[in-house]
Amino acid sequence: MTVIPFLDAIEDGARKINAVNTLLHEENRLVGYNTDGCGALEALEEKVDLKGKRVLLLGAGGAARAIGFSLENEKIVSSLFPTERWIGPLVWQKN
Repeated sequence: MTVIPFLDAIEDGARKINAVNTLLHEENRLVGYNTDGCGALEALEEKVDLKGKRVLLLGAGGAARAIGFSLENEKIVSSLFPTERWIGPLVWQKN
């Protein structure tokens, strides 16, 4: 079940990726936000200057979409590889 139909407003980024993970009551309105992308970028930027860097993003869910969207908004080049399609052959098993 999604909460989106019950919201009075949705932040632009959350709307574009069609996912919210934070709800705020603002001026008698329930507003949805997605903090995955900005949170991930903030954590990365504490360790690495991302300007001029390329980012490999492994994932397929809502957080991956949010992070990819945030990277794109910051003009950071990224490549997204949905893990459910290709990670299987890369898993090494000890015999």
